[in-house]
Amino acid sequence: MSATRVSIARAALDLIRRDGLRAATVPAIAKAADVAQATVRNHFPDQQALLGEVGAMILDDLALPDIDIFDGLDTTSERVTRLGHELVAFYGRGEEWWFVLTADASMSP
Repeated sequence: MSATRVSIARAALDLIRRDGLRAATVPAIAKAADVAQATVRNHFPDQQALLGEVGAMILDDLALPDIDIFDGLDTTSERVTRLGHELVAFYGRGEEWWFVLTADASMSP
């Protein structure tokens, strides 16, 4: 992925995080990324493409627990305990996004 595309997606992510989905307009994203509006449209021809990229970045940041959390654990009790801890941590990391999405519920996919 090009540095410009990453910069645009990161700018959109930061705008959405700070001001909600409605703030992520092409002019605002272009200004935040220090690129022309046409550059934003060139890399992301529609809102779905941009939000897909931003969504992938959010999921990367949230670090969804995977099977590796069970490495070195032998008993069911240890595994259930670890899973509980990991899920609580995951939901904690996602709390800010819950408020962002529910604040602009009519805009959420």
